[in-house]
Amino acid sequence: METLNQRVLTMEPLEIVKFAVSALSDRKLRSVLTVLMVAVGVGLITALNGMSAGMNVYMENQLATFGANVLTVGPPSRFERTGAVTTGITLTDQIGATLKNIQGVKEVVPYIRGSVTLVSGSIRTRASVTGIDQTKFPVLYPSVSASAGGLLAQHDGSGIVLGSAVAQPSGETQPFAKYGQTLVVQYTVLQTVGGVQKSKVQKRTLQVKGILDNLGNPQVDNGVLVSVSSATILFQRTDYSGFYVVTNSPETNDSVQKAIERIYGTTIGITSPGATAQRVQEMRASFTNFLLSIGSVSLIVGAVGIVTTLYTSVTERIREIGTLKALGFSGPLILVLFVAESLLIGIMGGFAGLLVGVGGAGFLQGLMPGIGGRLGVIFLPGDIIFALELAVLLSAVAGLYPAWRASRLDPVVALRKE
Repeated sequence: METLNQRVLTMEPLEIVKFAVSALSDRKLRSVLTVLMVAVGVGLITALNGMSAGMNVYMENQLATFGANVLTVGPPSRFERTGAVTTGITLTDQIGATLKNIQGVKEVVPYIRGSVTLVSGSIRTRASVTGIDQTKFPVLYPSVSASAGGLLAQHDGSGIVLGSAVAQPSGETQPFAKYGQTLVVQYTVLQTVGGVQKSKVQKRTLQVKGILDNLGNPQVDNGVLVSVSSATILFQRTDYSGFYVVTNSPETNDSVQKAIERIYGTTIGITSPGATAQRVQEMRASFTNFLLSIGSVSLIVGAVGIVTTLYTSVTERIREIGTLKALGFSGPLILVLFVAESLLIGIMGGFAGLLVGVGGAGFLQGLMPGIGGRLGVIFLPGDIIFALELAVLLSAVAGLYPAWRASRLDPVVALRKE
């Protein structure tokens, strides 16, 4: 006949689980609170990972809307000033011609950018205006399309093209403007009167000749396009804000950029898709690490709760542990039983946290005005598995010391405990 000692030394995994469930059930409130602490940590990690993955896709889509073989050339990011003199140069047609002659350059598209107030009936809104040769706009943004009308002819001085978010503001039931409608454009110019510069608001009337589909690029969606000649009048300038330099292929970007730097040095600024992607990648990494640190701290708090719960449980169950040892339960088996309790807490907290995280991601998105509505939430299988593994691992580690302490109790001393 199988002895009791042989029986307990060969406990089935299901019996160990039942023992752990029974022990946790005897302390329902404390067990539930500990599970909730783990669930909060896992929920935060799950939600933040989902938001981070959604932001990654959003940023990649942003980069994809702009041509991979387009360099942006403009004033340096920061002028070095010596009195009234700056090291920046005036961007003119001559510079455009020089850029066009660089080997590997396919096209050079100048642009003028500024800000105006658009008036549609009784509604007013601020918008960024880009004056550009729109016949070349599809080269810069290959996926651009119009929901009404189209892009302007090169010398159209009476038309304006609205980005999707300008034509139909987010959250509004009525459009700001419709195709064919006339808008009043208000802009400020500086005039010198009696040797004193004064600002003066001027108005110009333009007709909506195109409304763009949502491109997914905020600069285009939240802006308007006019011809270069219109922008010259609006902003009273004879130079350009910058140039889009289209290379023969993305592989020639670096050589073209180096050629431009050799010619103009630091007097001109260059932004390449590669540099933009690198900055975005750095921002994404920092953002992801920050979010994970928040969730990890919460999960560590849950692990501390497991240590407290099981340590207290060992203290309260000294006589019970003594009885088990007197019945033949070995020290290693006692350790396994208590570790099983911590693992069960981690598993229950982990799955509860996944549910909390899936629902909480939408709530956290709502706390991000503007961009939050454009970000999707993506739950990657790897991120979900990572959150569960982390919860179980931390729970097991947290339960080791209380379990070890229980396994080391002297059964004679334990049975005498009042």
